Amino acid sequence: MSILTLDKLHELTKNYLDRGIPPKTPIYVTTADPSVGSRAYVIATGLYNGFDWERGQLRIETEEKILKYECGRDNKIVPIIYTFVLDGRRYVTINCPKCDNKLHKRDYYCSKCGQAIKSVEG
Repeated sequence: MSILTLDKLHELTKNYLDRGIPPKTPIYVTTADPSVGSRAYVIATGLYNGFDWERGQLRIETEEKILKYECGRDNKIVPIIYTFVLDGRRYVTINCPKCDNKLHKRDYYCSKCGQAIKSVEG
């Protein structure tokens, strides 16, 4: 998969507009979160020019934060928490950020890969 550049983004959006896609169509960023039905996504809210050490970069801002995983002070990785709504009901799953194995909220280690996990509970 190649990197999306500004000229390629311009070409793609021009092609979509030329094919009759409405200009006010929202832009969705596909995520790797599990989903039922259509692919999981976050809504793009803006495109910004980077500054300081990000100079020369364009950054897409999204309505919700997108996290791979983060380490706490004790070097335990925070589990990935997925939420999705199906038929008006909210579901939550907790997964290992290393192997995507389902975890229990009190797990300190992934039972599949052994990754140290920071507990979601207390």
